[in-house]
Amino acid sequence: MTSLEQSLSLSLSLLFVCAGCVGALPSGPPGAAGAGAGGTTGAGGTTAGAGGAIATSCADAQNVLLYYCLNCHVSPPQPIYANLDLQSPNPERRLVGVPAYDGASGACIGQGNLLNRGTLPATGIFIDKMNFTQRCGSGMPYLGSKMSDAEIACLQAWANGLVMLVGP
Repeated sequence: MTSLEQSLSLSLSLLFVCAGCVGALPSGPPGAAGAGAGGTTGAGGTTAGAGGAIATSCADAQNVLLYYCLNCHVSPPQPIYANLDLQSPNPERRLVGVPAYDGASGACIGQGNLLNRGTLPATGIFIDKMNFTQRCGSGMPYLGSKMSDAEIACLQAWANGLVMLVGP
């Protein structure tokens, strides 16, 4: 197992342990005082890309997902929340190369993949929605405050790692 795969495996394992805890939501957004895991949103691993080093992991990704995403995007996935499960193991199988939900509430039908294969940094509807640059539907998180630039960078790094894990 490569160091990237080990890092992703550890990050995902921590995510699922934390996500299963009742009442485990941090008291504030990741990076704030008392926000679990030391309150850091630093990127971990990197890989070389056309524009220089690209972060491929983030030590705080599980806390960012827990705080902003896992109130809605859980297992089993619900149509009202785009049928997107960010809680179960192997999220790359539900994000990379996967078209947006096409059910009754699917505002992004035919608009592209949640994460595109082989793009670094990662691109797709998932990235666009957290940056509020989406062509369809609403930015995420839907309710509450927008993620900070550091939190967006953290999830961008996490998504980069997922794209690398799946490959071209």
